Amino acid sequence: MNGHFRTVLLLTVGGCAGAPNAPADDLPVLHRRIGRDPSDAEAHLRLGLLWARAGDGLRAQQYLEKAWALGADPRRSLPPLIRVSLALSSWEAALRHAEVFSDLLAHTCATRPSAEACADAAEALSTAAALHDSLGHPLRARDLFLAALRTDPRLADAYLGLARLQAEGLGDPQAARETLRRGLLAVLNERHTSKLRTRLADLDSGDPR
Repeated sequence: MNGHFRTVLLLTVGGCAGAPNAPADDLPVLHRRIGRDPSDAEAHLRLGLLWARAGDGLRAQQYLEKAWALGADPRRSLPPLIRVSLALSSWEAALRHAEVFSDLLAHTCATRPSAEACADAAEALSTAAALHDSLGHPLRARDLFLAALRTDPRLADAYLGLARLQAEGLGDPQAARETLRRGLLAVLNERHTSKLRTRLADLDSGDPR
């Protein structure tokens, strides 16, 4: 796994480790609900979230997978499922769920467009792109980074991820420079533009990091 992916991983799994233990009183109640109705998606989801907060990734993954399969709201079940999959180094599972989630949000952006919906979709597409990049799928990663930028042209992480892929994965530092320059024109947040300028300066100095 490359350094870019490790950064994505740290940002993504922050809520899974070191969190408070699952409230013991809730567990038997939820288990009884599942015992009465094994198709209770909400009970599976809540158990998965409790175990994720407790830092028990294996149990969290088990219940969240089941909740999703039973029809739990993917906007509630998939993000924590992606996080715990990454925490468990289940890269392919994380990618599979990230693809489903990004497709869902992209559809919402296309059919019921709003600034918030499209920003969420772009972030999901960029996350899926970063996972593809890290798993050695550069062309699919490039396509998803570009889709993210079409969805939200102000997403700094997508410019940074695409530029890193172009410079390192595709061996085209000139394309990476052009991507970063486009980002400097489109991104409004000063903290984010500072990252873009730093990365461009690295490329101009011959530093491929």
